[in-house]
Amino acid sequence: MSYRVGIDIGGTFTDVFAVDTESGDIFQEKVSTTPDEFARGAIDGLEKLCADNGIPPDAIGLLSHGTTVATNAMIEEEGAETGLITTQGFRDVLAIARENRSDLYNYSPEKTPAFVDRRYRIGVPERVSTDGEVVEPLDEDAVRETLAFFEREGVETIAVSFINAYRNPVHEERVKELVAEHSEIPVSLSSEVMPEIQEYERTLMTVIDAYVNPAITDYVRRLESEVADVGVGVTPYLMQSNGGVITPDNLSGRSSRLINSGPTAGVTGARRLAEGSGVRDLITLDIGGTSADVSLVRDGENVTTTEGEVSDVPLLFPQVDIRTIGAGGGSIAWLDETNSLHVGPKSAGAQPGPACYGRGGTDATVTDAALLLGYLNPDYFLGGEMGLDVDAAADALEPVCDALGATEAEIADGILEIVTTNMTEAIRLVTVEKGYDPRAFALACFGGAGPMFGTRLARQLELDSVLIPAAPGVLSATGLVAADERFDFSVSRILEMTPENRSAMAAIGDELRERVDDLAADVGDYDLVGSVDLRYYGQISELTIDLPAGAFADVDVPTLLDRFHRQYESIYGHSHPEKAVQATTWRLRAVDERERTDIAAPVRDGSVDDALKHRRSVYVDGEYREVPVYDRYRLPVGAEFDGPALIEETESTTVVETDATIEVDATGNVLIRGV
Repeated sequence: MSYRVGIDIGGTFTDVFAVDTESGDIFQEKVSTTPDEFARGAIDGLEKLCADNGIPPDAIGLLSHGTTVATNAMIEEEGAETGLITTQGFRDVLAIARENRSDLYNYSPEKTPAFVDRRYRIGVPERVSTDGEVVEPLDEDAVRETLAFFEREGVETIAVSFINAYRNPVHEERVKELVAEHSEIPVSLSSEVMPEIQEYERTLMTVIDAYVNPAITDYVRRLESEVADVGVGVTPYLMQSNGGVITPDNLSGRSSRLINSGPTAGVTGARRLAEGSGVRDLITLDIGGTSADVSLVRDGENVTTTEGEVSDVPLLFPQVDIRTIGAGGGSIAWLDETNSLHVGPKSAGAQPGPACYGRGGTDATVTDAALLLGYLNPDYFLGGEMGLDVDAAADALEPVCDALGATEAEIADGILEIVTTNMTEAIRLVTVEKGYDPRAFALACFGGAGPMFGTRLARQLELDSVLIPAAPGVLSATGLVAADERFDFSVSRILEMTPENRSAMAAIGDELRERVDDLAADVGDYDLVGSVDLRYYGQISELTIDLPAGAFADVDVPTLLDRFHRQYESIYGHSHPEKAVQATTWRLRAVDERERTDIAAPVRDGSVDDALKHRRSVYVDGEYREVPVYDRYRLPVGAEFDGPALIEETESTTVVETDATIEVDATGNVLIRGV
């Protein structure tokens, strides 16, 4: 059982990556995503991997999977019919929400979805104080009446979020027992999903967990069954948004944490491959068929947050900090009422796809523009498995050209420049707005379309270097193979950060470690890392600071406060060391590090000239020029040459538009400098 396999489902393609841990050989496949039944596309890719490369299914010793099921259910609001049981008087917490507005000048903003109809939001008598004392007992008869109502109405899943349940979950746990006495309806408890202060966020996250849980459960069961039918004898791991994987047995209360599963795997893959190049500070850009995902790697670690969002829906749990925009190879170019050109966020998706796919699409997309500019080889798309129709791409762009009175090349180049600007703004959200100078980072571009935009983006952002990892078109699947098993636990306890409160801090650490004990009999298998959310007294927003040495007992309070003040100043430009600092939420991360496997590209002999495939006409710097096209699979380590150039591989094409220097390093990564 020497093979490790990762399968990532994207909006257009499903990617498969495998590595033979004994020989170091790597394999990759790309098949069309099947939106009507995502598991079928995953199985198609797995079967193709085994058939094309002679891999016996029973030789697969590890299988990790990134899924879009949870993300799609939330974004498209196609989850299960959900009921909410909450404290009497608080049924409208979801409707009231927060005053935050992503568009300050929109006088009619759309409210954040509640994911549960108001008639299914039921308050029952109960109350627990902020100290965890039961003030009013749970009215069990009211709960039973509510459950009977849900059953009559066909409610499929239940969320339970009582006020102050983060401090004492006794009433939530009793509701779960009452549900189990009468039905098999799945239940999500706020004390399990997000045992933290902030009743709106905690309730919303619990509802989202319940909302996506049936779809996730059904999908995972089907996937496990079909994987077994193929002959694979291991249970698939699932990628979480925190950058770690878990088994299906540990999904309870964590279904919502599969949101952004695939993009997170890409960041992990880029980080692992960049390590071999000695690059520890990265802006990662994953461009697929429907979206572009941007994140940061700082000092060799994924930058994480506890305050993410998808489609303006807040996600309050530990996660890799990723910003997603509708900018991918399938993004559609369109004209508004003033004849101004826009690109995205609407995408042609997997079906029908860009016009050049020949599947019935008629809208002009980013892929069509790239094809007409000469970036893509119509006879070598997906390694020649799929031909591209140049005439169909030209027909799709023609209405835009006519409307704007511009040439085909000008419009195609304009489409790519617009989508590049959109990506630049997304990159600034995770760098400049977080206190980071993007010029201090290398730009890692991957995904099927990512390497096309590396030098364009570097030019706009004034970056010095671009890194194109090995096998960039399937890097999310690569990251799945490289990911560790990880769990995050949290508990809210408000304390002033003073040495006098160290005993309380130690007790909090003991409480969190008990949760790890419940997870695994042998806690020694996990590396434990602690952190705490801190804020100045009177504020409502916090910064998460790692605890020195990860310890809760004997916390070095002065060192911790110094870290907080410095991080606060780096983000906001000022700090207030003289003010009291409050701790709100305490966190413990448990990581089971997998044995590291070499996932770098194999070393090749030969010269740059040996890798030259041909020259073709490419639109560069405002004109078509004959540009050398290189076969990446034949570029040797140490190869160095200048742009403009194209580097082709099965799943993607790297475009170097300037006279930058291109170098292949010892791990097979392509480094582009002097952009």
